[in-house]
Amino acid sequence: MPSPVRRNNTGKWYLDVRVPEDVAESFGKKRVRKSLNTYDPAEAKVVHNLEYASLQATWERLRHRSSSPPVRLTQKQTVALAGKHYEHLMERFEEDPPVLEQTRETLATLKSVEHRMDLRGTWFVKVIETLLDDEGIAIDDDSHSRLGSALYDASVQAIANFERFAQGDYSPDPMAKRFPEWKPPQAQGEATAAKPTTSNGPTLDELFKRWAASHTAAGKAKGTVFDYLKRIESFKSYIGHQNATQVTRQDVGNWVTYLLEEKRLNPKTVRGKYLAALSRIYSLSKGRGVLETNPAEGIEVDVPKAIVTREKGFTDAEAAKILTAAQEDPATLGNMGDKNKAAIRWVPWIAAYTGARVAEITQLHKSDFLDEGGVFCLRITPEGGKSVKTGEYRIVPVHSHLLETGIMAFLGGCSEGPLFYEPPANSEDHLSRARSAGEKVRKWVRATVGIKDKGVQPNHGWRHRFKTLCRREGIEQYYADAIQGHADGRASSGYGDVEVAALKREIEKITRQV
Repeated sequence: MPSPVRRNNTGKWYLDVRVPEDVAESFGKKRVRKSLNTYDPAEAKVVHNLEYASLQATWERLRHRSSSPPVRLTQKQTVALAGKHYEHLMERFEEDPPVLEQTRETLATLKSVEHRMDLRGTWFVKVIETLLDDEGIAIDDDSHSRLGSALYDASVQAIANFERFAQGDYSPDPMAKRFPEWKPPQAQGEATAAKPTTSNGPTLDELFKRWAASHTAAGKAKGTVFDYLKRIESFKSYIGHQNATQVTRQDVGNWVTYLLEEKRLNPKTVRGKYLAALSRIYSLSKGRGVLETNPAEGIEVDVPKAIVTREKGFTDAEAAKILTAAQEDPATLGNMGDKNKAAIRWVPWIAAYTGARVAEITQLHKSDFLDEGGVFCLRITPEGGKSVKTGEYRIVPVHSHLLETGIMAFLGGCSEGPLFYEPPANSEDHLSRARSAGEKVRKWVRATVGIKDKGVQPNHGWRHRFKTLCRREGIEQYYADAIQGHADGRASSGYGDVEVAALKREIEKITRQV
């Protein structure tokens, strides 16, 4: 495998590889040179391997497409592929569905073109491309049209579920079983060949790398790759081997029991993090014909319904208490490092007036604060190896109260680079250090400020509160989502940009919180 290379003039690490001759023409270039956006050699190696694996997966899809003509999907295959999109929507929004008004608006938008069968394939063209890339197939025009209609039906079904969820009804969707199991089509004239069997079979690491390549190729958050890696390492340690084909449903069930009963992990964490990671890497390999079964499929974890005793966001009194405490003399924080002290001073304030995720804030660099057309803003971006949940760049104007409390002076005293953690000089990655800074803030809110109520999360509570304040001050959902980086699920939201001046006007509607 090729290794990352370093550019002497910048010190940055790069991926620099030659494209295989058999796919160079269809790929459109003979060589790939790409910045890995890091100066750290250990981080460069990890990112390089992921990027190279993604390239290899792309080249394999091109080989498959060039060697096989477009195939026709049967009706069953069409519905099964639409079912994959339905599952994706449910995974993304089941835990925290869009607000009721937003869900109804999205459903109405879809219903408005219900009679235009010719538009459905166009409407879902990006979804279709992603599904076909994941499966490594090309389909004919008729199949493309029918798949567009099936995706429309699946999306309407999912959004109807979100409407129920938003009203507190989480009963199972009785129509979810209508989607059959996906079985890839064969190209015309292709014989059904017996799959080769070996005593070894693919390893769990190979399954993970295949999933990671697909995940990063789709532009999704790199933080998820590191999260999943931890879960897969936990499973490998538990079963004591790497052979993916030898893993049984009983192995997975026993692992889940171990996590719940011996490790005492929260059932929601076991289901949504550990089991989800294992199931996802198996599901991708199964969908691509590498494996016959997914041993994690159908394994159940009972998650008690949370008893809601209060609002999810901080109250006015809690917010004022935290923001006031953040302004106290840093000397009261003891021997804590200067960067962590800065995080405790500024992360709650930035979160209070932007509604950004704390992990997004703790990853900020000095260069992420900039002037946009005369408006002082902060920039949240996945560039430079940062992890942003939506994978999308956004600009957020800085609220006047933040300016008045001295954030400009703070920035003026900072060196270039990360604001809230020391740049790693060894194998430790930037994301883990940024998360560590967020953890320091979380502990401070609980232990020092004294926000003990388990009904509100000490960091994420700001995000819920900001949405509440937007509703209180009459800020439209569209602007609130643009400020917070929320995906609303509406196709219309992908058109046009929100001007910084408009965001500044809206964000200033948030009244001073202390």
